[in-house]
Amino acid sequence: MVILSVAVIDEKGANVTSLRKEDFEVYEDDVKQEVSDFLPVEAPFNLVLALDTSISTRSSLGLIKKAASNFTDQLRPSDRISIIEIDSQVRQVLDSTGDRKKLKLAIQRIATASTGGSKIYDGLALAVKQVQKAGGGARP
Repeated sequence: MVILSVAVIDEKGANVTSLRKEDFEVYEDDVKQEVSDFLPVEAPFNLVLALDTSISTRSSLGLIKKAASNFTDQLRPSDRISIIEIDSQVRQVLDSTGDRKKLKLAIQRIATASTGGSKIYDGLALAVKQVQKAGGGARP
């Protein structure tokens, strides 16, 4: 048995929760496989919100922060997010939490770096470690 986790969203970005096993086809090496069980669940997620605050984002930082804040509005009570900031350094801004107020405050405090580029790969490595620490199961 192979367990597959999937998420389906509609054209507006809303979760589609009315699906049945008949709505799915699974192929392995071009051979259709039988879907024997189908258990719709809404599992909580653990993720890292990595914000690029390098000098190249100076003109877009307000939009980046607004998008990040709006994203936190979509959290369910059991979802958890940590925030890292990436510029010429990588900094942990906030440890994993589901507290929307803490998340929004941390996002508001973020500022654009005065110099330097983006250590994006270092930021991604930290993000993977954070998700693994939170039990999200990410693989490097």
